[in-house]
Amino acid sequence: MKCIDDHIPFEIPESWEWCRWRNLFQINPKNTIEEDVEVSFVPMAYIKDGYANEVKFDRRQWRDIRLGFTHFQNNDLGIAKITPCFENRKSVVFKNLYNNYGAGTTELHIFRPIIFPIISEYALYVSKTENFISNGIRYNI
Repeated sequence: MKCIDDHIPFEIPESWEWCRWRNLFQINPKNTIEEDVEVSFVPMAYIKDGYANEVKFDRRQWRDIRLGFTHFQNNDLGIAKITPCFENRKSVVFKNLYNNYGAGTTELHIFRPIIFPIISEYALYVSKTENFISNGIRYNI
């Protein structure tokens, strides 16, 4: 879907099209997996800040972390919700999760690509730009 004209911040090539993130991603989806599966667990401290795309994880049983934590899977983009983590660019595309799934800090927004996994990598770079960070702070995203 195209953005409303007054929301377009700058010109783009004619062959491109503006759209909103909600049209590219499922936002904060839930995982449905077997209780006894071992998966990745990621506290906020395990997500590197700045311009890195690095995260580490522990292994836990899904039954122990499925409630009360944020769900994610490989190729999901996680972006910190609150300051100072948001301002410090704590964001990551999850890769190499144990058994492809995980859960962790509730201080993340999760964006799961609807169509192409490559969108996560591009969106990660966008989410670390000064424009994204300053507008996120401005609009309390």
